Amino acid sequence: MDLRIISGFLILLLIYGATRNTQSILYKTEITMLAALPFIGFIIFKSLSSDYFYPVHIKRILQFTWQMPNYSSIAAASYIFTGYINLVIINRNIQAKEILYYFWVIPVLGSLILAFTYLTPFGFLGIHSVGDFVFPWMVTVDSLRMQYGFIERTSFVLVFVFMLLTMLFGIVTWNVGLELMKGAFGIQDRKTGMRLFALTFLSFIGFLSVYFQESLNQREFFGYAKYWFNFRLPVEVVLVMVVFLLSLRRKKT
Repeated sequence: MDLRIISGFLILLLIYGATRNTQSILYKTEITMLAALPFIGFIIFKSLSSDYFYPVHIKRILQFTWQMPNYSSIAAASYIFTGYINLVIINRNIQAKEILYYFWVIPVLGSLILAFTYLTPFGFLGIHSVGDFVFPWMVTVDSLRMQYGFIERTSFVLVFVFMLLTMLFGIVTWNVGLELMKGAFGIQDRKTGMRLFALTFLSFIGFLSVYFQESLNQREFFGYAKYWFNFRLPVEVVLVMVVFLLSLRRKKT
């Protein structure tokens, strides 16, 4: 199938999901994470129990723990923690006064999955060969086999998880961006043309996505992404500092 048709269907799903209210998106986030966790656990089990997994390569990579990475690596790696910006909008629907007794499970489980995601490809591909692949995880999981499964290649499971999390990420970020644009233009206050504005804004973003997909090759895409990550990190630090200073000023008044 033409890649533009596939992208078009995915963008239509993103537009539909992003135009829902934030509470519905939070419910979808919960359902998607619960649906993805068993598959993630299965991939972890298959990887660690594989005969092609060599822990000695992970021991070797840990020897570089105290070696300082370059700025671009830090900027790209820090992006995984930037989800807190979504709380600007999502906080409207979170009951902060409720006590979450098992909230500590989330950072612990997230840290374990993050460590596994980073280290496992080294155990399969080695510290020298892992840099030769654009998507090391696809090569890693493609070496796993489900002997008694109706789908023999484990890579299909990984693609399914990627699709779930990618759609979730797109819906959440597009919804947050849409709500911020509504606030910037005062659309919510006027209550006129709110739905038309949402569809127009997200359709424009979707058009740009398809356009850049057609006009950029993989090398150019990663090059622009590198520039964006490098620019995002200092801007995000300044943003957090400004919000913190404004909060102190509000407390004094």
